[in-house]
Amino acid sequence: MQRVYVNLVFEPPTIAGLAAALSTLDDPSAATHARDSADALRALITKYTRDLPVARAGNDIALSDGDERVVLLTGSTGNIGSHIFAYLLD
Repeated sequence: MQRVYVNLVFEPPTIAGLAAALSTLDDPSAATHARDSADALRALITKYTRDLPVARAGNDIALSDGDERVVLLTGSTGNIGSHIFAYLLD
């Protein structure tokens, strides 16, 4: 039996993730599969973000007429998120 670390319940963002984490306690090969999946995900992230332009904080980026900016905001249903969304629209 493996030792269970304190944050095991809090780290996975989904129930499926928690179930997978718990299953690795009984099946060590599942941990290898989870590591392989994480490595594959990191490789995909690298592949699809490699050529993205780097955004820097601040308002020093001049936009020409017709240029557009795209902002992805998640978690905007809460109180703070809705204020951030309103600020971005202004």
